[in-house]
Amino acid sequence: MTDLKQKYGNKSDRFTLEINRKEVASFIVGEREGRIRLRGLDSHEKRQGYASQILKNLTELADKYHLVIELTASPHGDEETRMNHEQLQSFYSKFGFEMEEGFDPSYGYMIRKPKY
Repeated sequence: MTDLKQKYGNKSDRFTLEINRKEVASFIVGEREGRIRLRGLDSHEKRQGYASQILKNLTELADKYHLVIELTASPHGDEETRMNHEQLQSFYSKFGFEMEEGFDPSYGYMIRKPKY
């Protein structure tokens, strides 16, 4: 059974994806200037589709309520298993994210406008 649980933080909310009572992924979202700000996305078990599942649900919700999502595609975590900038940008682009205009692409600022 899949379960999404919310844990509250100061200015952001942390959500966890649990399967059979085991946390397999988490993400942190906040709000910035009327946009959803994805502040972190971490799949604890790599290459299982958990991050994709979270992004699919988040983008569907943003589309439903006509909300823009922004993020910074920057590597974090264990150097041996983490994605680099190019891999992250490619991954997020599968969900409709594009490089945000007016910023140096090396910063990894990405934006996704709602699909109407």
